[in-house]
Amino acid sequence: IVLLTTDLGSDGSPAPSGRADPVAQMRTVERSLKAGAALRMKPPAAAVLTEIASGWLSRCQFGSNGYRSILDFMLPGETFLSPRYSGSTESIVAISYARLREVEYPSGPVQSPAHILLCQLALVASQSENARLAERLVSIGRRDAFERMAHFFLELASRSRAKAMGGGMVFACPLTQ
Repeated sequence: IVLLTTDLGSDGSPAPSGRADPVAQMRTVERSLKAGAALRMKPPAAAVLTEIASGWLSRCQFGSNGYRSILDFMLPGETFLSPRYSGSTESIVAISYARLREVEYPSGPVQSPAHILLCQLALVASQSENARLAERLVSIGRRDAFERMAHFFLELASRSRAKAMGGGMVFACPLTQ
């Protein structure tokens, strides 16, 4: 999570800030998922914000017939709120090998810098997801199927920070269907 990265001095050590580092108050857990594996949802001991260090994930919803609908794709460098409540039909599935870092909501005073920072990060992640959803709803009404697919791949290229090479954009896309 970019905002959680501690500032480093010229020698690579943490730069002194004169105040307690809110990051040090947060419990982070590193996880990895194989392609096709689902992120296991535990009962909510604490709210969790997850950063994707590498790999692609999909947010899916499972229907009563067992079929899954992909709601969103999540790319390296993005953050998301993990659906941790019981009864949720959502799941997070790795499309490719993925490394994740989970940040749990810290214990302590509600007005602590750690709480405020985590709330800001959660808000940014939520706003980003909602903006993509709104764009997709508008896309359904304004574009035919070919244009929607073209827009979808342009969105993925933009979000994955595609590199311009030889007159076109190139990015690794592990989607197979």
